[in-house]
Amino acid sequence: MKTLTLMLLFIASASKLIAQPESSLNELLSICRKAKTESEDNARFIKQFWKAEEPRYADAIKMYNSARAEFDEWIEFYKLETTMAIENKSYTIKEDLLKTKIDDALSAVNKFNSYYYNDGENNASVARNNGPIVPIINVSSCFDAALGTIKFIHGAKKEKQEQMKKELYEKLERYQLVVFNEIK
Repeated sequence: MKTLTLMLLFIASASKLIAQPESSLNELLSICRKAKTESEDNARFIKQFWKAEEPRYADAIKMYNSARAEFDEWIEFYKLETTMAIENKSYTIKEDLLKTKIDDALSAVNKFNSYYYNDGENNASVARNNGPIVPIINVSSCFDAALGTIKFIHGAKKEKQEQMKKELYEKLERYQLVVFNEIK
């Protein structure tokens, strides 16, 4: 009976370890998707309903472009770190810099979305929210997911690494923010 119990515990813990990298990737991609969807939807509303001659419109475009640039930067850095980890098994992932890039990107996204929710600080209209805006994305969960995924790829067999890298890159490309003028 003890042997059966130990065996079941081993199988349960092993299945959690196997599922963890995929759940890290899924969490990372869902965070990217949320940032993209909310930011682009808010930008679409701004384009449709705010007047282009208002200062808040220009400010919103600047914040959106900043969020887009920061988001692109962290994704590019992440792709480069993944490539370095694959090409050099002894490569040490720059965790502090990765966390900084993610923090900068998500802070810029949250700043843009908060600006929109506060109606561009337009005192002449009613704000859409009655209180402080909660950031849409938690930096530490995004960092943990990103780091878990890159470490999993780094530790994988060489034959699988290139395929995993290609799939990761393709998925991340889908979540980059579009240029403000291209939003319809």
